[in-house]
Amino acid sequence: MKKARKMLAALLSAAMVMSLLSACGGGQGSATSGSNGPSGNNNPGTPPSKTFTMTVSENLKTLDPHYQTTLMGKVMTQMYLESLLLYDETTGEFFPWLCESYEYSDDGLTWTFHMRDGIKFSDGEVLDANDVVYSFERLMNDKEGSPIASQYWAKLEKVELVDNLTVKLVTSEPLANMRLCLTKTYIIPDEAHKSNGDDLFYQQKCPGSGPWVLAEWVDGQRCVFTKNPNYWNKDWFDSYFDRVEVRMMTESATAITAHVSGDVQAYIPTGGIDADMLALYSGTENRIGISSDISGTFVYAGMSFREGSPFRDENVRWAFEYAVDRQSLVDNVLGGGSVPKSEALELFGENMGYDPDLEPYQYDPELAREYLGKSSYKGEPIEIVTNNGFAKSEEIALFVSECLNEVGFNTNVKIVEVAELMSIRAEGTYDMFLINNMNGSGDLGNDMMQRLVQDTHHSFFEDAEPEIYSKMAEPILAQSRELDVKKRADYTREAMRVIRENAAPHSYLCQYESAFAIDYGITGLEPFADGTLRFTFVTYDGNSDGNVFPDFSPFIK
Repeated sequence: MKKARKMLAALLSAAMVMSLLSACGGGQGSATSGSNGPSGNNNPGTPPSKTFTMTVSENLKTLDPHYQTTLMGKVMTQMYLESLLLYDETTGEFFPWLCESYEYSDDGLTWTFHMRDGIKFSDGEVLDANDVVYSFERLMNDKEGSPIASQYWAKLEKVELVDNLTVKLVTSEPLANMRLCLTKTYIIPDEAHKSNGDDLFYQQKCPGSGPWVLAEWVDGQRCVFTKNPNYWNKDWFDSYFDRVEVRMMTESATAITAHVSGDVQAYIPTGGIDADMLALYSGTENRIGISSDISGTFVYAGMSFREGSPFRDENVRWAFEYAVDRQSLVDNVLGGGSVPKSEALELFGENMGYDPDLEPYQYDPELAREYLGKSSYKGEPIEIVTNNGFAKSEEIALFVSECLNEVGFNTNVKIVEVAELMSIRAEGTYDMFLINNMNGSGDLGNDMMQRLVQDTHHSFFEDAEPEIYSKMAEPILAQSRELDVKKRADYTREAMRVIRENAAPHSYLCQYESAFAIDYGITGLEPFADGTLRFTFVTYDGNSDGNVFPDFSPFIK
């Protein structure tokens, strides 16, 4: 096991993008554990129940692995379904998982995967190259409808079965984040899906290749998993627990009460526990460990550039930038965190596009008033819309609104459900929205393509500012095809500079500090620095006084 929540930034950033070296799988080995909890832990190491129960803060929308749109949906999927590659957050390395090795052609277009022999799904069906082909063909057949297909596989042209243990993926152009795409794509059993169709997911009877089997999903309440007795990788991971129950609790106080009372053994909400709620854990220091680090989750403002929008005026945009006191937002609203310079975060390092030379945001209300005074803005109402699905969303929106109104803007705040804000952004019927985001493995390539180039938020920025849009889009398109680590990072920095130099189309406000609470002895829970989560390898170790991440070194070469 590896120490949790300690970021090795240099290694992480260097390995998150695609190297040009072919990869091969490592041998299996037993997981080990280490002690890294806070001093003063009096955990006696008494084995708990064989059922592990934890709470999270959001629900999932579907069980179909290729139509996941929420973080929790992906987290629950990877409990029982697996991908060709996995990712080690502590080192930043991608490595073979369902496949034993892989390589790709010199032009970066053809990737060949050699599957491990002898893997089976929980129902006894063999998992081989046929299942891989079936899974990817299902994605190719609905590239627009499947979020996984549209986000990761728009450039996938062909899937080829070479033999039962070999499969090829052919893309129309090199994909710089190919390995990341592979970790997000889950392999489903072809025969079971042929027999059941999509009822395989909707009726909760999909066999899995992972260490767990989905036993129950009660919408808005819980997901329950039982141990897969035939897990192919049991020599490396064999959980102490026979059953895992993940409860969905939207109220922090309710979740913490359940944890403090001993009803659950961990609380890992999306984005972390609110700083002002941590006092509720007082008195549990000898049983529960609290970890806290700067996370990769950030909040940004998206501006509308439709006809008549005040943000078409660059002076209005600069007035916004100087009006918002971001450091006060971090200190007094979030209770901790940092002010990001761009979407490329310092956390993931310069090889992922972070620019240490980019000027920090400045708070200067007098300068904001000056820009607003020489703009075309005449006090028209501006609605700031956000959703209730992330930490401090309402408080953040109200703080931003107050900052803007103090310099002469006329803003109000509207709070909506997550689904409603998605619809509003898709229709482009907003003045400004505030939303949180995180980039998987620190790689923002797909995110930039979708939001900034393809304009999935419908900001109409290209129509309003074609020259600026072109300067921003060109490096984003270039990085999406670039396999060289440093060149790709340079393209990302170029795009981020264009955004900052023109104060559009997005503005970055704050970066969270994430805190999580886990009982001593519970190990293998992975709240990643990029804001994503993985609970797949949860187990119990009475000799450990703090959560530790799995040790994937046997698979990495």
